[in-house]
Formats: sequence, C-alpha cells, structure tokens
Amino acid sequence: MPSYILTAYDAPNSLEKRLATREAHLEYIKELSQAGKAILGGAVMDDKDQMIGSVIFFSMTADEMEVYKTKEPYIIAGVWQEIKIQEAKFGDFFLANIADRYNKQATA
Repeated sequence: MPSYILTAYDAPNSLEKRLATREAHLEYIKELSQAGKAILGGAVMDDKDQMIGSVIFFSMTADEMEVYKTKEPYIIAGVWQEIKIQEAKFGDFFLANIADRYNKQATA
C-alpha cells in the first residue's frame, strides 16, 4: 500500500476558521484512522503555541488520496493555503511501534 505525508500550512489569519472547522476535520480523520488509512497526525505549532498547519501520515492508494482531498474539511473551508503531499515509505518497525504505543495508552 502506498504511503503519503501531507504537510499543510494555514492561510493567514485563519485560526478562527480552523477552530470552527476542527471538529469536522477530526471526525473525518478519525474515520480514516479507524479504517487504517490515516496513521499519525497533528497540528504544526508556531513559537507562540498557535496552530498554523497540519501534518498527517497516510497509508492509502493514489485514488483514495484524491478522494480524501475532495472531502477534507480544512481544504473545503479554505483553512489550508499551502498543501504538500509526498509519497513516502514508512518502516514497518515505526508502524508497529506506533500501534504498540496506541494500544498501551488505550488500555491504561
């Protein structure tokens, strides 16, 4: 399965729009995560601890990535201005380590 890294930076002065759209974005990413498509992600922060972008690691086909881009709430709402998607290869060790850490947190 191909893997991708999405790095997106917010449009200027879009924090209010980001916060208004955040719940829909998280719900969509949660669905993809439960389906094994979104592996890891989070907000990119500036030096004032403000959210200024996102990074998400995906495991999905190119066609699925195209569908993702049409449904992502931050894209639809215009939160993200600069979006870079690169194909990547994730080491099995890292993926297993992420799953192990998640399982430990879920049962703690």
